[in-house]
Amino acid sequence: MKKIIVLVLAVSMLCFLGSCGEKKILHCDSCNKEVEVDASSNMDEDWTVFCSECEPDVALDE
Repeated sequence: MKKIIVLVLAVSMLCFLGSCGEKKILHCDSCNKEVEVDASSNMDEDWTVFCSECEPDVALDE
């Protein structure tokens, strides 16, 4: 019985740890490249999103 409880706890722990770091995919508005953000973020495709390569190109001139 103890082995079953330990096995169930181990499996549930692995499932919990595996769900950490979920990502959702958005697309760069300049080059349409995929950009990963945390699943808990409220960002969506309506936001203006740029990938790391396009970001310096759109930086504001000071």
